[in-house]
Amino acid sequence: MRGEMPVVVALALVLSLIVATIYYSTSTLNYVSTPSGSEQAAWGVIGDEIDSIILSTLARLSSNASSLFTSTFWGNYAEYFSYQSSLVRFNSSAKYEWYYDPVSGNFQRCPTSMRWDVVYNYDDYVCYGLCESNYTSRGFNQSFARFYNAVNLSAQSVSTLLASSLYNTVRNWAGLMNTLGYTVYPSGVIVNASYATTIASNITTGSSYSRVALRVNVTVDVYNPYLGYKRITRWVEIGYTAVFQQGYWKYDGLYLPVYVTAYANFNGVPSSYIVNPNTTRLTVYSGSLALLNFTQTNKGNITMTPVAAYYYGNGTTYLVFRIPISPSYYWPWLQEVAVWRYLVLSSAYCDDSYPPPYSLSLPDPKQPALDMLRRKVTVAFLWAGLLGVEIYGFNLLTGLKLVFKFYVNTNPPSYDWVDSIPFDLFGDERASFPPGTVV
Repeated sequence: MRGEMPVVVALALVLSLIVATIYYSTSTLNYVSTPSGSEQAAWGVIGDEIDSIILSTLARLSSNASSLFTSTFWGNYAEYFSYQSSLVRFNSSAKYEWYYDPVSGNFQRCPTSMRWDVVYNYDDYVCYGLCESNYTSRGFNQSFARFYNAVNLSAQSVSTLLASSLYNTVRNWAGLMNTLGYTVYPSGVIVNASYATTIASNITTGSSYSRVALRVNVTVDVYNPYLGYKRITRWVEIGYTAVFQQGYWKYDGLYLPVYVTAYANFNGVPSSYIVNPNTTRLTVYSGSLALLNFTQTNKGNITMTPVAAYYYGNGTTYLVFRIPISPSYYWPWLQEVAVWRYLVLSSAYCDDSYPPPYSLSLPDPKQPALDMLRRKVTVAFLWAGLLGVEIYGFNLLTGLKLVFKFYVNTNPPSYDWVDSIPFDLFGDERASFPPGTVV
């Protein structure tokens, strides 16, 4: 037994040494492979600085980006709607009729012939018969194609501006980091900006929706003698969806309700964003809007802020914009007459005496076969909208599709053309008129 004791002790010592060695080696490897809390905090601070650079650059460039977007848009968008030379129409039954002129406030006798002061390319927009879900026209389709193209070109120009400016800002930041003992490799600075827009509509609901997303990615390669080397990638995405279904035509204005759902995403962490109505703008333009002289616009162009807003939650805000109507036209019948004169008749005063200009090539109702063939027509115009929503100080612009649509029956049961014309604002040219409005 005495001879065996040293052997047992020796084995115990060897086993203890092996266990201690394994424990030490394992703990050392874990320590080497896992950065300390201070190192993680240091890299986290650098990442936060990049986030701050992205947001501050967006806010700083907001005004320039908005100006670039709008100038590019108006430089590329040309509505298919066009004015043409004046034409003369004749009416043999209006010798003893009178009409009320809201401009002068007097009653005047209708002439037997009327010269159109303004004539537009009516044939390009007309769809014969009651056209609801089946509406289509060359004028509308061409206008929308040009509108969508102009919005995309504007978005591309802004994304180029942001990428270039942000790259220069990051390079300047890299120079400051060098003075703090960090090396930011110039070849490792990568900046990308994407500005994606979608404008579409829903034939079932008659609504239009616009989606816009601006995403900025920044990648830098950083080295520090104490922290080592690290590639840092940070990204920020802001965006929103805007939905417009139908406008409300009231005596004092054209009301445009828009639902806006905004969001922000920082490096994969999404969050809702509450829109500020005071910094939200909607610009609307159309040649047909310019012809509606009872609206207070600048030749068919108007920029509005919301007159009402309500926050539903989850980033969704209900905004109501208003195109004001001149007080002298608060009587709805006068608005109907203006639509009839300037769009249906293209500015003939005697509202119930001149059939619509079914064809500008043959506008004279002395062509009875042509007039009888085309007694019912549907017309829709694109009202091009530009919606600007500010998110984290950046005014994010996109297009909003608005449609002014009317139907004409020149032989209604009441024989009053003006009272028989339904017109309204929709989100889709294929929207159906409200029940009970079509005769």
